[in-house]
Amino acid sequence: DVSLPGSGKVLSTSAPASSSSSLLGNFEESVLNGRLEPVGTVEGFSAEIGASGVFCPTHITLPITTFFYHVSEDDAPSPFLGHVNLGKKGYRVPSKGTVQVTLFNPNKTVVKMFVVMYDLADMPPNCQTFVRQRIFYMPTGATSADAGQLRFLIHLRYTSAFNAIYRIIVGNIRGDSNQLTLFNYC
Repeated sequence: DVSLPGSGKVLSTSAPASSSSSLLGNFEESVLNGRLEPVGTVEGFSAEIGASGVFCPTHITLPITTFFYHVSEDDAPSPFLGHVNLGKKGYRVPSKGTVQVTLFNPNKTVVKMFVVMYDLADMPPNCQTFVRQRIFYMPTGATSADAGQLRFLIHLRYTSAFNAIYRIIVGNIRGDSNQLTLFNYC
């Protein structure tokens, strides 16, 4: 597993971490893989997590460890990444359904509500996967050929051993179209 430098928090295992703070690939992959050193943390962020499908688990609200990053020389807002570890058993969800994660700032104001539909019914036993939803900002008048700016992302880690989500990473990157990526590894 890969740890965020200086924090001991495991973020992602899709690529090894680097000892330098340089970007490898893009900001999204660099920050998810612990290659970018945070400039600070803020206490008080929380996430309400709920799911629906063939059953509806009880909603839970958990604190988020929130890291801020400096990636721009201008006065642009600092991107942040929030990390929620749901423990060994995780948050049990149906194998097919919808996960809703509502991100709250320290003032208890909603920052973003993520709604992620998924279908993991065909996933083999004792495997892990992640589902990542990315939300892009597209300026007025932009065409589909124009690259949008990544604005928000949510990264859900799932295990079929318990039919549970065991780690959630949310990010406010910059700034809406949705893009969903599903990866399996056993």
